[in-house]
Amino acid sequence: MDLLVNIILSGLISGSVFALLAIGFSLIFGVARIVNIAHTTFYMVAAYCIYFVTHKLGFHPLWAWERPLS
Repeated sequence: MDLLVNIILSGLISGSVFALLAIGFSLIFGVARIVNIAHTTFYMVAAYCIYFVTHKLGFHPLWAWERPLS
């Protein structure tokens, strides 16, 4: 059962990443009418920045969530 949950979560996370990349491609192409090949490069730069901030500087990723205003 644990393996099934792990497979489902991994698939959802991977699918979400691919969906975000596809949405970014379609938005850039829809607005600028050019194919931006460097779109995935920007994604990888952001991933390396997040890795640096979370692992090297010690910040937890959940700190980025904004608390709701009451």
